Amino acid sequence: MTFKARRILFFIFLAVFIPSSAGIITYSQGWRFNFETFTVQKTGAIYIETQPKEVLIKIGPKSFADESGIIQKGTLITDLLPKNYQIEIQRNGYFPYYKNITVKPSLVAEAVEIILIPTNLKSELKISNNLKGEKFIDFGADASKIIIKNSKNNLYYIYDLNNQWREFESPLPAELKQFLNEKIKKIKN
Repeated sequence: MTFKARRILFFIFLAVFIPSSAGIITYSQGWRFNFETFTVQKTGAIYIETQPKEVLIKIGPKSFADESGIIQKGTLITDLLPKNYQIEIQRNGYFPYYKNITVKPSLVAEAVEIILIPTNLKSELKISNNLKGEKFIDFGADASKIIIKNSKNNLYYIYDLNNQWREFESPLPAELKQFLNEKIKKIKN
């Protein structure tokens, strides 16, 4: 190969190397070409933390598996162009969760403390072992007093939450309502 051919080959490689290395560096710094606006923009991310774990996260047409585990509490989804996204979080046996999130350049948008609600809820609540009753019946309009029934002896107990759990008992629910002296909300089974 002649000196002239080597020089031409050197300049061709140099002409390819400089733009490609500049492109690799800008890509590694989070810059992406947005085909919707035909501009180069810096990307952002979304951090999602749910309860329970092992959910499916959908952002537009793309789906992401939950990456949370023993060490990591949530899932980080990176390389998102700055705009508004609607996220959908799904899991079998739970209602889906929807939220609109705005991603900004070089920032991480958070969706934390997301609690999915089960589709099969039990209408009967179990009460703490410190109380005499075990079935929740009624609560006062301001939720400061609750009525609990003991199935064994068929007695009702009123617990005044503002008065350090002082208890009152009565065999008749009518007396309980009279004691509350306020509108009682019924919980339907």
